[in-house]
Amino acid sequence: VWKFIHRPVDGENSELTKRKEVIEEVFRRFSRAKESNGGKLPPGTLDNLVEMVKFEYGVPDISYSKGTLETKIRTRFKKENPEFQSNPAGVIEISKLSEDDKRKRQKLMNEVTTRYVRRKEEGPKKLPDGELDRIITQTKNDLDIHCFDVPKASIRGRINRKSLTVMTLGDNSPYDAIDKPLVATINNWLSQGISVTRAQGLEFANTLLKGKKMGDSAEEKDDGKEIDDGREIMVDAKWWRNFLERNKKNLVCASG
Repeated sequence: VWKFIHRPVDGENSELTKRKEVIEEVFRRFSRAKESNGGKLPPGTLDNLVEMVKFEYGVPDISYSKGTLETKIRTRFKKENPEFQSNPAGVIEISKLSEDDKRKRQKLMNEVTTRYVRRKEEGPKKLPDGELDRIITQTKNDLDIHCFDVPKASIRGRINRKSLTVMTLGDNSPYDAIDKPLVATINNWLSQGISVTRAQGLEFANTLLKGKKMGDSAEEKDDGKEIDDGREIMVDAKWWRNFLERNKKNLVCASG
């Protein structure tokens, strides 16, 4: 009887669902922004992401306890991405890696994630204990990349976020196609007196890429509908510098 009396009505269910969706999307974008910026973001980035997602999801009036939400997002990110912490024992800081090492690490992480997902799809419902450890070791041997740790929580976090393969773009690339809408949006923000940081610009650029499903990030079924294969293309600080250089005559104000 108590459960029936206190059951959520349809409206409450709808709001609860929206809250969860907003939190998941904020976490996804926060994770993507951290990876794009080498793990370091300027103050206020998380607050801006929350407001942006709430607006896009059509629920600008939903309120969250700032401290609780921030703690939840950051704690989950630390758990799933230990390699991005300031000085974790025995873990290399991503921001201190050379460009070549970043590419090697990304290749290793992508391949481990891909193999693990394939094994889960082909294997029994419950994989044997230690299967992910075996996949990590075998992948390191096959690729001859042994200098990077592969946190199991990071692999599982990618799968949960459905970002199975991540590719960060640096210099000029086929993804210059997003220049026009990105320039228009930045100029609109600037005209309203809103400053645009690199982190904000990169987050919006990555959102555009995700929305357009450019390159090979989406395929089509026989009926013409798109399917997401879990590949995620991301642009980074190097791409941002090239973007500013390419569009310096079109931007009201460009900052690096």
